[in-house]
Amino acid sequence: MSVSRQRRAASLLGPVAAGTILALLMATASQGAAITAPGGCRLALDIPKGLSARPHGESIVLHPIGQEGRRNVFAIRLTPGRGGDADLTAHRPLGATIARYRTTRETVGSGGEETTLIAETPHAGGVVRLEASVQRDDGAEPDFEPAWSALATARCTDAR
Repeated sequence: MSVSRQRRAASLLGPVAAGTILALLMATASQGAAITAPGGCRLALDIPKGLSARPHGESIVLHPIGQEGRRNVFAIRLTPGRGGDADLTAHRPLGATIARYRTTRETVGSGGEETTLIAETPHAGGVVRLEASVQRDDGAEPDFEPAWSALATARCTDAR
């Protein structure tokens, strides 16, 4: 939105409403994140709408916007790695590549059932590993589409 359109919107809506709308537009716009891991791999990905990203060690961690600092009921972690996980026996096409994955369910704890998705896609010199977890107490199936979307856009390139 151009500066002149922002001013016009602010004059029509008032300063508080216009600021809220602009903040919402910026928060939901698709953005990217990147981190350089030891060994020279630069992991970059597009952040799915509604999520925020932050580096955490050698990983990029995604959370729903507004969940920062709260108990995690939904989290996505992407990490560049060297080898493959032999326990990933299911397959899912992601664009031009195939992801290997598995899901596990745990019913312990007071927050309900926790489902974890672990997946890997091959990249030059290794893999990009995804770990996503969803905790629900309503019995509904978890929605891992944001995790699959992040993994589909993940790129691991030589940073040298």
